[in-house]
Amino acid sequence: MHSRNFLTLDILSGTIYVDYSKETQVAAQSFLCQLIFPYIDTYIMTLAYFAIPAHRTIPHEEEMAYQKIQWLIETFLNSKLKYHESCTLESIRNAVKRFTQMGVITRERVQLKRTLFQTNFKLSPKYQSDEILQKLYQQIARFSISDTKEFE
Repeated sequence: MHSRNFLTLDILSGTIYVDYSKETQVAAQSFLCQLIFPYIDTYIMTLAYFAIPAHRTIPHEEEMAYQKIQWLIETFLNSKLKYHESCTLESIRNAVKRFTQMGVITRERVQLKRTLFQTNFKLSPKYQSDEILQKLYQQIARFSISDTKEFE
């Protein structure tokens, strides 16, 4: 076990424990939450974009997908989402990259011309089911403080 301030890492289990007992740690915890919550919202909205029934089976060109996800997040910023950092392209790219690593999204490189290629993203066949998408959504949304219930 390694401890630092209010965090303790159990190396054997890979679990991080948070010590909430000290009042002086409230500011540090609040700071960490302000860093993490925007990313959670980005992941939720990225998943919501690819989970739209009309978007599930069609390929989405990489840069266009980033822009559309950003637009979707900006649309909900003042009404449902709380953090402007949620709509940064870098966090959207990271969410898409992570979902690709997890196998939620497939990445395909298509040759348009002899030297011109395009990268497309598409929801993986395994995640076409509403039940599986709902389960993944709930796993992510349980950490969110934003009002994201309507994206279920």
